[in-house]
Amino acid sequence: MIERIFTFSTQDTSRRLIEDIVHDPDLHLTRIVLQPGAGFFNENTTSNDYLIVVSGQIGVKLGSQQQSTYPEGTVICIPPYVQIEVENPAASVLEFLLIKAPSPERYETLKALEQDSSYLTFCTYILYSCRVLGSPPQTPRKE
Repeated sequence: MIERIFTFSTQDTSRRLIEDIVHDPDLHLTRIVLQPGAGFFNENTTSNDYLIVVSGQIGVKLGSQQQSTYPEGTVICIPPYVQIEVENPAASVLEFLLIKAPSPERYETLKALEQDSSYLTFCTYILYSCRVLGSPPQTPRKE
């Protein structure tokens, strides 16, 4: 089988739920269900965070900005290292998906590599050397 399958619950919206669905180096996918008035506060984003509102309304406060409310069907993209507060301001249940891409671990690695230009220069040199010093290009045979 080439594909990988991940499953998640689809029924339980009677309580607060935080369900990790995918935990890969490329991305983290989490399903979150919040009851009216519930939320989480003073968190910091650790990668590019995408909040996908599946049902209900989501209240989002970023840094020192005023809280904004978004309806279902909205995708909110939040950059790394931003203080975030999320709550359910409505009278109905809020369900949303949180995607972190790349995963926080990979984001930190990529950020470190970007800052270390000598390492990138070295990698470029190695890649170039492999291409230049590798097997000679094939020339068509004359028959």
